[in-house]
Amino acid sequence: MQESKGTLIEFFVGDHHHCDGEWAAFEAACDGVNSDNNGREKARAHWNSFARATLLHLHLEEEVAFPEFEARTGMTGGPTAMMRMEHERMRALISQIDEAVRLEEWDDALDHGDTLLLLTQQHNQKEEAILYPMLGESIGDDWPMIFRRVEEKMELFKESDSTGSDADAQ
Repeated sequence: MQESKGTLIEFFVGDHHHCDGEWAAFEAACDGVNSDNNGREKARAHWNSFARATLLHLHLEEEVAFPEFEARTGMTGGPTAMMRMEHERMRALISQIDEAVRLEEWDDALDHGDTLLLLTQQHNQKEEAILYPMLGESIGDDWPMIFRRVEEKMELFKESDSTGSDADAQ
C-alpha cells in the first residue's frame, strides 16, 4: 500500500497497480517452484504479499471509500453495491488460490488466478472509469481527512495479521 500522494483517484489507482505487481511477482515465482531450491517458499511469500495487499485494498474501499460515497450521495444500491458483490467473488477466488498454494498445487493456483485476473481487470476498469471519479467529485477537498481514516484502517489491518492464509480477513 502506498502513501497518499495527490487525490483519492491517484491513491486507489496506484494501489491497483501495486496489487498487479504483487500478482506478477507471484506468477514469476511459480515458474521456479520445481527448478529452484527455494522456489516454493518464494512463491508462498509472493502469494501472501499479493493476497494481503488485495484484501487490504478491498477492505479500504468497503470500510472507508464506499461508505463515504454512499453517505455523500445517498446512493447505496448503485455502483458500490455492485463493487461489493464483485469483491465477494474476488475473495472466493483468493480463498481457492490460497488452498491451492497451501497444497502446493501451483497449476491450480495459476488457473484460479487467471479467473481472478480477468475479474479484477474488468472490476478495476469500472472503478477507475466510473466509481472513482464519482467518489472524487463527491468528497471534493476532504481527501486529506478521509486519508487519515484510510491510514487508521491500514494500521488496524496490519495489527490483525491478515495474510493470504487467512483469506477471509476483512
